[in-house]
Amino acid sequence: MQNNSETLLKALTPATLRVYTYILKRNPHEVTLSELSQKLKLTKPTILHHTTKLERIELIEKTQQGYKVKKQVEVAVLKGYMRLFHGFLPTTIILMVFGFLLGSTILLAAPIETKVIICALSIIGLAIKLREVIEYLRYT
Repeated sequence: MQNNSETLLKALTPATLRVYTYILKRNPHEVTLSELSQKLKLTKPTILHHTTKLERIELIEKTQQGYKVKKQVEVAVLKGYMRLFHGFLPTTIILMVFGFLLGSTILLAAPIETKVIICALSIIGLAIKLREVIEYLRYT
């Protein structure tokens, strides 16, 4: 069973924090899915994904009209959690590059198609991590 800090860390992403911050600013009023989608310029399925995560960690609750704050948490505290979590990103990137180099070395005798697939997957993984870093820096 995970403790609350682990659950909070897994749920927090820059976009999830944006959704929570918007709902928090509108407190005590309820916020509809359409309003969130329009104001944050995110699709409704994306908003639902983030609100579900926020409901799971009990920061917001669903009402008949939309969502409202269940528990107020200072955004600075949430950003602190994010900094702690995202502090591991450089290490992750280094390990990905090391894994790529190690995989390439092991597969020297492998066909070129296999090497291309490994390169493509490594680049995709690196691009995803870099996107997370850029998104994090953009909203902190």
